[in-house]
Amino acid sequence: MSLRCKVLSVLLGAMLLFSGAEHAIHRWFIFPGFLQLEEQEAEQDLLRVSQAIENEIRHLDTFCFDWAAWDDTYQFVLSRSPQYIASNLTLSTFLDNRLNLIFFYDRQGRRLWGESHELEQGQQLPLALFRGAILPAALALPTASGQELAALKRTGVVATERGPLLLSVRPILTSDNRGPVRGTMVMGRLLNAALLGRLAEQTRLAFTFQRSTAAVDQGPLRFDKSDPQRLISYQPFADLNGRSAFFMRLETPRRIFQTVQAIRHHAVLFLALSSLVLVMLMSTALQRIVLGPICRLKEHAHAIHTGGDLSARLQLRRGDEIGQLANEFDVMMAEIDQKSAQIAAANGELQRLSGEDTVTQLANRRQFDARLNHEWRCLLRQQRPLALLLCDVDFFKPYNDSYGHQQGDRCLREVAQAIRKSARRPADLVARFGGEEFVVILVDTDQAGALTVAESICNAVRLLEIPHRASSVDRYVTLSVGAASLVPQAELSPALLIERADQAMYRAKQRGRNRVEAADPVSAPDDVPSFQLHL
Repeated sequence: MSLRCKVLSVLLGAMLLFSGAEHAIHRWFIFPGFLQLEEQEAEQDLLRVSQAIENEIRHLDTFCFDWAAWDDTYQFVLSRSPQYIASNLTLSTFLDNRLNLIFFYDRQGRRLWGESHELEQGQQLPLALFRGAILPAALALPTASGQELAALKRTGVVATERGPLLLSVRPILTSDNRGPVRGTMVMGRLLNAALLGRLAEQTRLAFTFQRSTAAVDQGPLRFDKSDPQRLISYQPFADLNGRSAFFMRLETPRRIFQTVQAIRHHAVLFLALSSLVLVMLMSTALQRIVLGPICRLKEHAHAIHTGGDLSARLQLRRGDEIGQLANEFDVMMAEIDQKSAQIAAANGELQRLSGEDTVTQLANRRQFDARLNHEWRCLLRQQRPLALLLCDVDFFKPYNDSYGHQQGDRCLREVAQAIRKSARRPADLVARFGGEEFVVILVDTDQAGALTVAESICNAVRLLEIPHRASSVDRYVTLSVGAASLVPQAELSPALLIERADQAMYRAKQRGRNRVEAADPVSAPDDVPSFQLHL
């Protein structure tokens, strides 16, 4: 027997042994693992459904809290004003907010007002349908020592004659979440077919939400694998009182099971054929002529990918197609190396030009806007002040008309350098705002600090002694500066800081120019517009 036949026989026997071992591994280890993965995916899908329902309850609770912690609601419980009902508790309130039930109770648990509606038809439902759901126990809000009134709530699902009802119970407080508690507000949303359909569309899962029965109430999670086409999963869902009164039923296609079954059926034939092919491919000639050079080329490409050295060359000296491929690869890498260097240089220049003013070499308006938004967000978290100086060259148009535009550009460059030297901190930014206007961002600077820097800038420009025969305030070039500083707030925007600095600058121009003006003080917190939702 030749050596080649011996090698092929050994390889064939090894592949047959490997095929048997692989089949056993699939049968006893991999297949059970895929079935477990199928259950884990079903459990994750059930968790997604549960989270979707919890999110719906949370949204309902947020809406109920907005109404319960409202001065108008607080006064309604005391006065029972018909005007409040006519203005807020109309059918449109139920329809627009997808509410099926709104109840008001006093502190003794007596219902002051309540209505329930069927949203699809817009018809009122009898309150008796929900009488068994709103029990006195549901109105008892849990309290703990030191707990804030705004944290009191009860949320969950209760059973009604019309199906599961999402419920939120909140104490009636003032708009600043203070008591004493005057009663309880209850809002409910039926988990009907429309809502279930919307949740199913969100989760992309086919599930139902039903009353618990003995047939499925057998543990925290149960799977029905009797159908090879679909897996049915059951999971209990606690009601408002913590009992497993409901369950979620989820149907998922058994794609993993079907795939594994198909693999098992064809494994023997596939492994036998693959063994024969591999034995033929793993011959010595193939290894020396094809696989060896290709592996070298692959390792070379991988080294370039991981190391990033585009200058490395393979230099494989062969006269066949593999040698030509290696040579073309080296040529391609040389071109990529050259193009990468050119692109890097061009990107660096574009990055510099995109954020720089070509006349003054200061930051341009684009870089200023990005920096202002960044510093606003940072100081909003730290609750530290942010200051802005808006500087305008006095009578610059007459200066241009008198000295020419080239001299005007030279004047702007000298003024820009004087401003830059006055704002010396690394965190500060000097930018050209437009035309003859410059802007300075002063980080963590209050109004007094901003005025100090502004005066320093005005003095630095005066010391330049740039002649200005067209000025009516001085024989040299001067500035009018507006200074503004405030602590960023969530309800404000950086545009307010620019507006205040701009107003101060125009006040400086109106009062004679060549001066610094501070922005008006910020309004008191009571004067800040309220963003409270009025229903």
